[in-house]
Amino acid sequence: MSIRKRGRTYQIRVAGLAHTAPTREAAEKIELDMKRRRALGDLYEAPAMTLGEAIDRTLARVTATRDVSDKTREYNARSAKFWSPLRPCRLSTLRRAQIEDVIFPRAAKHPRSAKNELEFLKRVLHDAKGRCERIDEAIFEIEPIRARPRRGRALTVAQLQELASWCPANVSRLILIAGQVGCRQNVWFRLTDEMLDLSRATLTIPAELAKRRREHRIYLTDFEVDLLREQLSVRAAGTNLVFPTAEGNQWQANRFRDRVWLRAVEAAAKNDPDKAASGRSVFEGFTFHMLRHTAASLMALAGMDPAVAAERLEHSDGGALFHKTYRHLYEGEKREQARKLEAHVRAEMDKGRTEEGEEPREGLNQAVSENGPNRVLREPARDCLDGIGAYALSASSTKYETAEPAAHQRQGRALPPNSQRKADRGIASGRSERTIRISTFIFAVAESLLRPPYQEWSVTQKSICGPPAFRNTAT
Repeated sequence: MSIRKRGRTYQIRVAGLAHTAPTREAAEKIELDMKRRRALGDLYEAPAMTLGEAIDRTLARVTATRDVSDKTREYNARSAKFWSPLRPCRLSTLRRAQIEDVIFPRAAKHPRSAKNELEFLKRVLHDAKGRCERIDEAIFEIEPIRARPRRGRALTVAQLQELASWCPANVSRLILIAGQVGCRQNVWFRLTDEMLDLSRATLTIPAELAKRRREHRIYLTDFEVDLLREQLSVRAAGTNLVFPTAEGNQWQANRFRDRVWLRAVEAAAKNDPDKAASGRSVFEGFTFHMLRHTAASLMALAGMDPAVAAERLEHSDGGALFHKTYRHLYEGEKREQARKLEAHVRAEMDKGRTEEGEEPREGLNQAVSENGPNRVLREPARDCLDGIGAYALSASSTKYETAEPAAHQRQGRALPPNSQRKADRGIASGRSERTIRISTFIFAVAESLLRPPYQEWSVTQKSICGPPAFRNTAT
């Protein structure tokens, strides 16, 4: 007999393997299962476990094999909680349709949460499959939930004060300082006296609270030190937490969100004076993490070096994530930069204009101009060209070619009557073929140089879009 009673328990031995059961009935079931495992060998299939057992084993494995943070444990516990209604179901009976009927309505309202919960379930089932559990493969083919990343935003100093005014007295200073320093929420909830050195204006985050698992030091401003001193003087007695609850306990994220944050954001959005102009308040959908975006944007607006600002936010990339995600431009900041652009453009355009009543500068010949072609010519040069033009007009009053008579004479042929008359007139006037060609060329040059410009600009021209004074647009 393989079952023996040992005190208050029963011991089962089969093929050198021993197990203990609290009751006789449980011992008999274990004995039967051990005999089946011995008989089937590799063909043996373990009894199907429930989804709850599989979730518990996965959580235990992650905790034992990985150095997980408290935030990761909270994330896993929150994802596991959603599947509580299905915990009694055996893994072999779970089907794809059953999972989809649960997760898709959830995705319609909370896509980010549904995405995380479906990924967590697939990980649990994958671990169970590795332990020879029978799993419906169609579950792994469920398409991942698509969730758009939440767009961050930043508050101005006035908006930050407005949001803090809607919070309880023991939380308002937390909002103000979180919007300037930029630490994560878990740091503020666990901030203690030992982490502050107000005499040196420093805040030291220990390695167990830092995301990179390294101690991080932040240098505070005088205004931030004053806020912390005020908070220490009004906090609940008997606690070393800097930002405790009214009872002196540590804040929990979900409790803080439901009792403080959502109410303050809703009240700020409802009473936002800028809501009427834009139709949407900046406070709508504003999360605590966006205070980190606010701190980053205020640092940049104040002119802080991006590398220093990124280090203050506990980033290790030198400012890449700071510029890509956390840096937001304020409307007033963009308007101010537009004014600077206008001032620069006007200053550059004023350099090429003349003042009211100033005499126009003497134009330069384009051959000696320092500013390029299309400048008004000097008056003496214009008089000279007038003379050249008159000569060219007289020299080319009769246009003919002497090449044609010369070719006919070389070939011993007589010229046509019309060509002969032109040749006689050319010989009579004493002009050669070379002289006529030079005259024609001079005429073309003079005609192009003496052509009037398309538009003459006044010395008092103030047009912003037109060219400056004295610019000749003639070709």
